[in-house]
Amino acid sequence: MTKLKAQGDQVVSPQILCVDDEHAILSSLRRIFRREGYKIITASSSAEALTILENKQIDLLITDMRMPQINGDKLLAEAAIRWPKTPRILLTGYSEIESTNRAESEGDIYCRIDKPWDDDELISKVNEVLHVNSH
Repeated sequence: MTKLKAQGDQVVSPQILCVDDEHAILSSLRRIFRREGYKIITASSSAEALTILENKQIDLLITDMRMPQINGDKLLAEAAIRWPKTPRILLTGYSEIESTNRAESEGDIYCRIDKPWDDDELISKVNEVLHVNSH
């Protein structure tokens, strides 16, 4: 179950930003993580995700690789520069080796999870990264 974090006198659930241009994927992620007690924010583009990151405290960024306009590797690289303490996970079914390698190095990701994912593995990785990041 969710590891809550203290914020002043309040205890709040970690916020996860999920980015994918496919509505069905975002719906699945929202269902999985809400069941675990996380607060979920979704974005359907990298540009929308950057706006959210500028305006909200995000505890974990999970993004798809292949999206219109700005791919996930560029989003991850920008997030690594501007929000280096926000952990990042690449969730992808996209198999282009060069872009994936760039996302893993420039985006300084915690891990890559391939689509279709296993719910238990995804939840385990998210719990792991949020637990590691909270210490």
